[in-house]
Amino acid sequence: MRRQHTKRMSEAELQSAVVDMLTLYGWKWHHETDSRKSKRGFPDFIAAHTSGRLMLIELKGYNSRGRLGKVTVEQQQWLDVWRQVGAWIDGHQISSHAWKPENLHSGAILRALDIRKR
Repeated sequence: MRRQHTKRMSEAELQSAVVDMLTLYGWKWHHETDSRKSKRGFPDFIAAHTSGRLMLIELKGYNSRGRLGKVTVEQQQWLDVWRQVGAWIDGHQISSHAWKPENLHSGAILRALDIRKR
C-alpha cells in the first residue's frame, strides 16, 4: 500500500487501501459502485469474515480543496441502527465504522480488520 499524506488522501485512495486490507485479511466484501442504485445513506462497504464477523463501513476522504468529507444524516442513521441492534453472529457483534485517512495512518483500520489480533 502506498502511504498518502493524510491531508491529501482522497476517498478513492482510502478505499483502495481498505480494499487491500480487506483482501489481505480474507474478508468478503461488497462495495456498491453506483450509489444511486442503493438506499440513501447505506454505507460504502459491507464486509464479512469466516470468523463470524460482519462490518458496515463508511469512508470519508479529502476533496480537491483539502476538506474532509462528512458523514451525512442518512449515513449516520445506518451506522447507528447497526450499533443499536447489537446483533451477534457466532459470538461476534456486528460493527459499523466511519473511517477517514487519520484512521488508516493511526492503525485503527488495520486493528479492526486483522482478525489474528482478536
